[in-house]
Amino acid sequence: MGLLDELKQQATAVQQNDALERERKAANVAQIQPAMSRVYEYYRVLAEQLKVVCPNSPHTYRIFGVGELNNAQMLDAATRSRTQQIDGVYCYEYIEFAVNWRAGAPLQVAYTSVNEAQYLKERLWRFGCKVDEKIVKNADGKMLRIVLTISPEFPTRLRFESDIAAGTVKLNLRNLEDFIDDWQILTPDQCSPALFEELAKALLGKPHQLKSLLPMYG
Repeated sequence: MGLLDELKQQATAVQQNDALERERKAANVAQIQPAMSRVYEYYRVLAEQLKVVCPNSPHTYRIFGVGELNNAQMLDAATRSRTQQIDGVYCYEYIEFAVNWRAGAPLQVAYTSVNEAQYLKERLWRFGCKVDEKIVKNADGKMLRIVLTISPEFPTRLRFESDIAAGTVKLNLRNLEDFIDDWQILTPDQCSPALFEELAKALLGKPHQLKSLLPMYG
C-alpha cells in the first residue's frame, strides 16, 4: 500500500471513530438531559415552598471533639444551574439545590496546638462553615491557646453534574447529615422523584430511606 492510500485509510478510520463518538455522545445527552430536567423542576418547586415555610431541622450536626450544632432554623433555599452547548444542543452542566441554616448557638473550642487548630479550621472551611480565631497570649507575648468560635450558620447542598462522556450523573452531597462531602454516581433512571424526595427528607432532617436507593451512601 502506498503512502497516500495508507493516509486515506487512516483518515477514514478517524472519521468513522469521530462519527461513532458523536453518536454515543448524542445518545448520552438524550438520556441525561431529561433526568437533569426532572432534577431541576423538583428542586425549583421545593425551594419555592421552603422559602414560605422556613422549617426548623431536628437534626443534630456533631463536630467530633468540639460539640453539636442543633435546633437549626432555615435561613434560605435556592436552586441554581448552568447550561452548556454540546453539538448545538443546550443541556444542563450542573444543578445545585442549597439550604442555609442557623443553629441555636455557636460553638467554641480551645487548642494549645497550632496544628490542631489549623486542621479544624481548614476542615470546617471546606464545608462552608465560618470560623473565627482568637490567639490568647501571656504577659510575655507567648501563645497560651487558640480559641476557635464556629459560627452557627452552615450550608447544606445537593449538586447534580452531567457526565456526558460516561452517560451518568454525579451527585455531590455536602453536609447532608454530617459535615462531609459525599459523591454518588447515578444512572439517568435513578434520577427519579422517589430519590429526590428521600434526599430532601435527609436534608431537612426528616426520617428517610435514602440507603435503600443509594446503597453506597453513609
